[in-house]
Amino acid sequence: SLEKYASEVGRYPSDWSKLTEAGVDFGLHLVPFDPWEIEYHYQTDSFGMHARVFTLGCDGEPGGVEQDADVSVELRR
Repeated sequence: SLEKYASEVGRYPSDWSKLTEAGVDFGLHLVPFDPWEIEYHYQTDSFGMHARVFTLGCDGEPGGVEQDADVSVELRR
């Protein structure tokens, strides 16, 4: 969904709502949840050229190990 949006609009969306708005179809209808049923976090730079999707792990706090470890994916245009 993020890549589809970026290819059509030329940048990553400023927040999840751009992907889930009524009347648009970027393939995402709800904000996705991590394995602990917490919404994934999303950040982008002010130009929309870099985006990051991440989970803070089971504890929901930055840092940690094993199930509490943060996991992220970085996207660049």
